[in-house]
Amino acid sequence: MALAKFGALHVGELKTVTTVTHTRIEGRDNAPFTRGAPVRTWPAKYGPAIELDPAYPVATPLRRLLLKLEERYSMPPLVRQYQTPVPPPVAPWVGDRAALFGGAIATSILMSIGVHGWTFEALCVETATGYDRVVVKKALNRLENDGIVEGERQRRPGFNVHVVRIADSFCAREELMALLEACVKAWPTYANRVHAAMEHLAPRTKEHLRRRGLIVRESDEQRLAEEERRRCITEYRSVSEALGYEPTTSWLSCQKSNLYRRIKKHWADSPRSGKPLSYRNRNKRCCGQGRRCESDASRNTPR
Repeated sequence: MALAKFGALHVGELKTVTTVTHTRIEGRDNAPFTRGAPVRTWPAKYGPAIELDPAYPVATPLRRLLLKLEERYSMPPLVRQYQTPVPPPVAPWVGDRAALFGGAIATSILMSIGVHGWTFEALCVETATGYDRVVVKKALNRLENDGIVEGERQRRPGFNVHVVRIADSFCAREELMALLEACVKAWPTYANRVHAAMEHLAPRTKEHLRRRGLIVRESDEQRLAEEERRRCITEYRSVSEALGYEPTTSWLSCQKSNLYRRIKKHWADSPRSGKPLSYRNRNKRCCGQGRRCESDASRNTPR
């Protein structure tokens, strides 16, 4: 949190602002957060310096999460003893993605939430391969006791999958979910592992999840995707009729960004013909100021 709020610091300043008077040197193999490599260090004029690694694949959502946590757990004011250290050129990130959240088990649990938005014990056990079920269960209970995740229903006897999500009471819920989704995009192998783990679940468990609306059948997925495509094209035609001409891609990205993203999501990879957007390269840049580009203004004629 100190690095996210104050930027690059000397190690001595970092100890002062975090009220840490002594640090025990640990080997790389024994320090999981060091293996995750979210920070980088370098020798500076007044001693070692440290900062959040800008080459970290999810550096931006991580910084947002830390700043949100700092609002809840405030840091003391910083009094710099030396000039702000100048960081060296950015180098490629090298780290252990299995230790992003302190260990392979906790990382697997949170990544499964990043893929589906929820998880449960059996899915975590399948995802965290090589670990005993009891160890995974203890790690999941620890996250629940710490208030990071919460179950959507109370435990009771009988067959009842205890589904957990990021707790609504967690002070940085939206930022944590954004970080998990960014991790899934940065490392698609996590999504592949979670989907493969879902396939290995017992049919009884899958049917239970379908009845609760957590997963849908393939036919339902196709129906929902088709309905979303219809809604996109209907809204696109409404916008065209209101304008009196077919809007360009750059205009949509400025004025109707939500519709633009939905169209790209549900139509870009569609094998059907008749896409609502042609996505032609017009060699024009969008102004990005929430208003129509000058290049679009010159094309305000009906087609």
